[in-house]
Amino acid sequence: MMRIPKISPAGGTGGGPSRIKYFLFCLLLAAGNHLFSQEVLHEKIFVHTDKNYYQTGDIIWFRIYNVDEQKLAPTNVSKLAYVEVLDSLNKPVLQAKIRLDSGSGNGSFMIPTAVATGTYVFRSYTNWMKNFGPESFFEKEIAVVNAASGKRAFKTSAAILQRNTGSLPVEVRTDKQQYAKRQKVKLSISSAPSADLSVSVYRIDSLVSEDPTDISVLLKKDGVVNIPEKFPFPPEYKGHFVNGRMISRNTRLPSKYVVGYLTVMDDANAFYNGRTDKEGKIKFLITKLNSCDSIIVQTHSYYDRDQQIEIESPFYDKYSEEKASIFSAVDEYPGTVLEQSINAQVTQLYYQDKLNKYVIIKTDSTPFYMEEDMHYVLDDYTRFSKLEDVFREYIRPVGVTKRQGNFHLTVFTESNRYLLEREPLVLVDAVPVFDMNTLFTYDPLKVKTIDIVQSKYFRSGAVFPGIISLKTFRGRTDGQMIDPNANVLAYEIVQKQRKFYSPSYDTPVSPHIPDFRSTLYWNPAVHSDSSGNAEVEFFTSDLEGEYVIKVQGLANKKAGTVSVRLFVR
Repeated sequence: MMRIPKISPAGGTGGGPSRIKYFLFCLLLAAGNHLFSQEVLHEKIFVHTDKNYYQTGDIIWFRIYNVDEQKLAPTNVSKLAYVEVLDSLNKPVLQAKIRLDSGSGNGSFMIPTAVATGTYVFRSYTNWMKNFGPESFFEKEIAVVNAASGKRAFKTSAAILQRNTGSLPVEVRTDKQQYAKRQKVKLSISSAPSADLSVSVYRIDSLVSEDPTDISVLLKKDGVVNIPEKFPFPPEYKGHFVNGRMISRNTRLPSKYVVGYLTVMDDANAFYNGRTDKEGKIKFLITKLNSCDSIIVQTHSYYDRDQQIEIESPFYDKYSEEKASIFSAVDEYPGTVLEQSINAQVTQLYYQDKLNKYVIIKTDSTPFYMEEDMHYVLDDYTRFSKLEDVFREYIRPVGVTKRQGNFHLTVFTESNRYLLEREPLVLVDAVPVFDMNTLFTYDPLKVKTIDIVQSKYFRSGAVFPGIISLKTFRGRTDGQMIDPNANVLAYEIVQKQRKFYSPSYDTPVSPHIPDFRSTLYWNPAVHSDSSGNAEVEFFTSDLEGEYVIKVQGLANKKAGTVSVRLFVR
């Protein structure tokens, strides 16, 4: 009986009718097929930030709404969005990739203390939107003040919120007209049933005014959209594309039709591979959108040791034309600038740990081969001091040989009738290992399990004659198995989701710990019930003054925003 080769369900050959249709769709787009010109998807993004005026050390909180412009409904096509803060020279100060779920995502930026005073462009887009140019991106202007660099600040020009008559009705009511310091605030929000809303409450003063950015801009059609002849940027429907180029270290020429490998370093390492085209370009489709801080890229250390992979930035390097600023520079409010700076510094000093807590998202630890043929839990066996002995004594589907001083591994098929040609893919915590001499120096007491796939495995242009996957107790490589020719790069797949800190004063708290928060509340995901109602609660801080309560959201193909005032005395 012939064994049917296994095929990767993601990024491989085949994978079901829906995946075939998707990849055919992408191929047609890449070829510039004009059949899609009349019905092509136009994504439109709006970003609600907690405010538009910040001090260095502040956190920018934001919520992304991604909709189909024609339907004004959240789109589930793109699985992540790109967010950038650009200076006056279009140099990125902050960048992140945000996971999208049904067109919704949220994130944050902590503004470094080294950022200069100035106005900045906050922009967001998807990979698909790159095809239509930077004019199709969401952009808004924000101001950042660094008190250490002088008294220069900004004042918002007078502006009136533009509200579309067809907007979603949103109402906000407070339980009091005025509040004391550290007092609970109860907000009652009414809108359409199952409305998707975001809420911000922030302090305004002689410099900080209400942010005029309004989600109702989603109702405004962009007019005639130029359809490009080709679509070089496919929608990131299945995950994130990591693009790169493979070249020879010696000649610097592109490497044609060579397999490359990528490992995402997170709480559950994930392995990917790709194959270069005739120009040496390589694309890895990262299907597990887990937070990570680095990746490992490499080629086969024996067959392709001369090759190296250079990873491209996924952020777009074209920019829209400069627009008129809503801010005007001022120097006559040094006291306000100093007060804002002190508030930001005190908040960082006393609440740093609480401001750097993140939402725990369950990591997908399913291996790419989905199901192994043999699974060994090494604690079920008598432990050996050498990994070679573990394989020779326990791992029956794997043959161990030594020729000319070098170890070799071979995987038997399930019938054990013949050996698979060449050596299998060997992984340690999803990091490929090509030198079996190096593998057998690894401490077997660190290894928790060993999986064996006993057949050829086809994936993303590569054929693996069996798979041997070792997982350690640590779950993340300690560096010993990383090939010397591999490149370990700082690369974020998606941003970690920071928790907004809002203290509770229901129980007594020491009055000697100051609370100088200027943003009292931020919630990027408030959903009204079947009656259209929602309630939120938070506490005021030690800062007296006037606060803006701003609620924005979507429902029933409508967009709406409302703002009311809250006073603390």
